[in-house]
Amino acid sequence: VQALCKLLIQNSETLASLEFLHCKLSPSFVEGICRSLCSKRKRIHKIENLSIDISSFIENCPSSVVVELVSFLSSGRSLCSLKLRHCHLDRDFGRMVFSSLLEASSSLSILDLSGNSIGGWLSKYDRSGPLFSLGAGKSLQSLRLLNLRGNNLCKADARDLGSALVHIPNLEILDISDNTIEDDGIRSLIPYFVQASERCNPLVELYLENCELSGRGVSQLLDTLSTLRRPPTSLSIADNNLGRFCANSG
Repeated sequence: VQALCKLLIQNSETLASLEFLHCKLSPSFVEGICRSLCSKRKRIHKIENLSIDISSFIENCPSSVVVELVSFLSSGRSLCSLKLRHCHLDRDFGRMVFSSLLEASSSLSILDLSGNSIGGWLSKYDRSGPLFSLGAGKSLQSLRLLNLRGNNLCKADARDLGSALVHIPNLEILDISDNTIEDDGIRSLIPYFVQASERCNPLVELYLENCELSGRGVSQLLDTLSTLRRPPTSLSIADNNLGRFCANSG
């Protein structure tokens, strides 16, 4: 760890991308990496792309690691892409990531949290909740891609996501495939789709694969999309049991 930290310190001014693949990350390792990349004087770093893929934390994230990661994300003035995929992250970690990025009004353009178990991560982002109030006036203006594929989300999470997406006004690509949001979940997102179609930068790609949608739910979605001024140009609803209803309704 010390050798790697020394190398990172030496290259902290020029290093733009950092990727960890198939790694087991200890608290001391995470803390050392975060501190090595941040300027001691300004407490900011120049990393543009950070990816932790198919990896895991040796221990459940202790408070010291959470604090260090929050500080790291908040000080990423150049951070454009954050990918934390298949890392065994839970809803508290997911909530921490979203909250810290939102509070910092991050310039992030890609956020990929796919393959984790973060169901309930936005449960406090309903319009009357404290976290929603905390984010008042804050937004992720630069975020264009949000990947939540395979995150163990349910229909309640879809409803909460609709509230949180208010803070992402320029989102172009949304992937919530491989989550059991069901028909009720997709219905709760329809108001967001309507609102997004009126933006200067509307939603362009929408992925709803394997979401346990029925033909009735998809038909209602398609009916809504067909009335929008600027509907998504790409829609994937593969691997849902649509039955006969969708075919007959066409």
